[in-house]
Amino acid sequence: MTHTSRRTFLRGLGGTALALPWLESLGQAAGQQPAQRAAFFYVPIGVVRRSFFPGEGNQITPKFGG
Repeated sequence: MTHTSRRTFLRGLGGTALALPWLESLGQAAGQQPAQRAAFFYVPIGVVRRSFFPGEGNQITPKFGG
């Protein structure tokens, strides 16, 4: 069996104590719905709105040179 010094043990214990609040924030309570999130995009020169949303008439068709 390897010998672990008291200092090494206490250092590891301190690191674990510091990480506990962070680890709790990663978990999700049982039966709880996930949080809703939103994302916003800013494009300074704008976007072609009909190409931004999927749907009929918005499919990209290949263009062949000729």
